[in-house]
Amino acid sequence: MRFILKNKIFSNFVKIILFGSISFLLGLVRFDIPGIEGAVSDLREVPLLISVFYFTNPLYLIGVSLITALGTPPEGSIFSTFIMHAGALIIFWYINKLFKFISKSSILGLLWFLCVLFYYLIILILMVLTNYLVGLNQNINLINFYFDLISQVYFEAIVTALITSIYLVQLKVREKLVEHQANLERIVNERTKSLLDTVEELKTTQLQLVQSEKMASLGILASGLAHEINNPLNFIQGGIMGLEEYFNDKFKENIPEVLPLLNGMQEGVFRAAKIVTSLNHYSQKDSLQKTECNIHHIINDCLVMIQNLTRNRIGIVKNFGTTQHLVIGNESQLSQVILNILTNAAHAIENNGIIKISTSIRNAEIVIQVADNGIGIKPENLKKIFDPFFTTKEPGKGTGLGLSIAYNIILDHKGKIEIKSESGIGTEVIIKLPLMKI
Repeated sequence: MRFILKNKIFSNFVKIILFGSISFLLGLVRFDIPGIEGAVSDLREVPLLISVFYFTNPLYLIGVSLITALGTPPEGSIFSTFIMHAGALIIFWYINKLFKFISKSSILGLLWFLCVLFYYLIILILMVLTNYLVGLNQNINLINFYFDLISQVYFEAIVTALITSIYLVQLKVREKLVEHQANLERIVNERTKSLLDTVEELKTTQLQLVQSEKMASLGILASGLAHEINNPLNFIQGGIMGLEEYFNDKFKENIPEVLPLLNGMQEGVFRAAKIVTSLNHYSQKDSLQKTECNIHHIINDCLVMIQNLTRNRIGIVKNFGTTQHLVIGNESQLSQVILNILTNAAHAIENNGIIKISTSIRNAEIVIQVADNGIGIKPENLKKIFDPFFTTKEPGKGTGLGLSIAYNIILDHKGKIEIKSESGIGTEVIIKLPLMKI
């Protein structure tokens, strides 16, 4: 049924029946024009002229004219009625096409009113000629006959012109309203999309601000904590040195027994000092000098340092870009970031696996991608991965500061760090740093 209604031929056939029938019915309510054989006055022209707005092909107007002609009074001629209406409507269809170019005119109704009066001049000419051809009004002067018709149907012409002009104006207004509604919907959709994009950007910015605030708060905490830890470490280091000198002076024979204990204490101090150094790197970023850094050299150096974690079980696949990958930054800090990421990747691979490292340049940025096929990160942990002191490692195997420090270092270098991971499949870390302008 929907297909039938959308079919153009069927739709035009329905219009022919509709407008032709209305014109036929209005033609039944008529009054004779005195003194003119077979001439009547009615309002059948109203639906005929309105039908012009709805057909895309003027030939359909022939069907409308044929149905209208069926209402011709007995004393008139069906053939004459059909010919004059078909001819006038087809001419008027092309006039209506012209109105599409002047539809924005503020005097559209007046112009159409004048055109309808012109239509009557045309149809009356056709009426006179066709009546004459079919043998009606043979004894009347054609010119006088024509002017008599004009004088008799002027009221019908004015009424028809008024009705169709009002209809045309409201039709154009309705078309404009539909057009404005469509434009309004488009603007609303565009604004809605823009607002949604803005909301998403604000959410992202808010998360970044929260993360930055966490980093800033931890920086203050780390600075004070590092200072407080350094003092007892100095005391312990001084005590170790004092004990070593004391045993060298007083109990040399006991040195072999005491030395392992002293070395263990020294190792503990060294490890604690490394944590303090990391905290200082986190909190005192402005004091570190930035120079020209080659990313490929940094990655290769870090791979050497983690050989004990990768040897005989993890394959390293490198896909480095061929161009110069230089950034302005602190090489020690960048090494700390890369080393931390590579170490995490190695720890994530429980048995045998692969770490893939690739570099490329996109949009004036160096992109470093480190992917492993390890155990991955659970979704609930992924959003907390950069939080200070957050770790999934066993106690004693991680401080939870590595990635939070790495995040802060990359942020300080005007870069971005992103982690994608699927539990049981693997993890990919993507770092973007501004390319050094040469």
